[in-house]
Amino acid sequence: GISQTEVDFFSRKYPHSEHKLLSAFHAQQLVSAQEGTGSYCLYHGNLDVDENRRAVLFLVQEVFASIHVPLVIAGRNTRNFQLPHLPEHIQLRANPSHEELQALMRQAQIHVLPSFQNTGLKLKLLNSLYEGRFCVANEAMTAGSGLENLVVKAESAAEFRNQIQLLMTHPFTEKHIQERIRGLAHFSNQVQAQK
Repeated sequence: GISQTEVDFFSRKYPHSEHKLLSAFHAQQLVSAQEGTGSYCLYHGNLDVDENRRAVLFLVQEVFASIHVPLVIAGRNTRNFQLPHLPEHIQLRANPSHEELQALMRQAQIHVLPSFQNTGLKLKLLNSLYEGRFCVANEAMTAGSGLENLVVKAESAAEFRNQIQLLMTHPFTEKHIQERIRGLAHFSNQVQAQK
């Protein structure tokens, strides 16, 4: 299974078979999160995907509408997605190049990662943890991933707002980076290949 949730499901359904956890292979080789403090929050995703559209609307309408913290939405395939009028502190970066997206990910202070589907390990979460500073995510984003301890948890819009406001001025330190490296060690492609 690609997540512990899947391994548990198949272990119950087929108790006489052998079951192993094998995480997703991904493009990241090393944790490249940077020390310091960024000036904005980031959400990134393909806006042709309904769940990503729902997450963007949740962030725009319920989280960032009442706090004046900058939010950058880096989205692919934005032409078929109608966003409501965006206040000045929220901007859409349509179809950023790979290099632009990596720069946005590394320079952001917080990656905001709401999800409305518990579908196992999400590469968006894994990439954000490798590339970015703080990650605020809900249970549906982290469930069964083994990454729950590497994020700041928030479920409701109010909890997202509170965590964002707390973390915006909190420096991301070498200690945070080392915790991230330790927490992601078993997600490396080399470890997965050995399995």
